Amino acid sequence: MSSNVLSDKFKQKVLDSFEEGLSAKEISDKLCSDYSKETGKVLNRNVCLGIKFRAGKCITTSKVESHYRQRKSRITKATKGYIQRKCLCCQKEEWIEEHCRICPTCKKSESFKYSSEEFQFVQR
Repeated sequence: MSSNVLSDKFKQKVLDSFEEGLSAKEISDKLCSDYSKETGKVLNRNVCLGIKFRAGKCITTSKVESHYRQRKSRITKATKGYIQRKCLCCQKEEWIEEHCRICPTCKKSESFKYSSEEFQFVQR
C-alpha cells in the first residue's frame, strides 16, 4: 500500500525548482518518476502547487484582493471627476476636469487670464 506522506527531501526539490524559475508543469514533468516511486501516483501540476502553498511560498488570495483594492482606490481617487482629453490651448492630452476643456497649466499662464471688464453683458 502506498503512503500519501511525502518526504521533506522531495518537497525541498519541488520548492528549489520553483525558486529556479520553473513552472508547476515543468516541475511535474521533471520529478514525475521520483514522485511515482514514493507514492505510486502520477505527479501533476496541482500537486506541485499544493506543496508550494502548504510551504507558505504562495501569495494568498486575501493578500491579492487587498492589494487590488488598495491599488484600485488609488486609481479612482486620482481620476475621479477627471477625463483624459486634449487641451484646447496646448493640444496636449492630459487629465482635465470633466466640465473643463483647458488643462490646469494653461489656466495658470498669463495668456489665459482675462479681466471681467473685457466682457459686456447685454440684457434683452
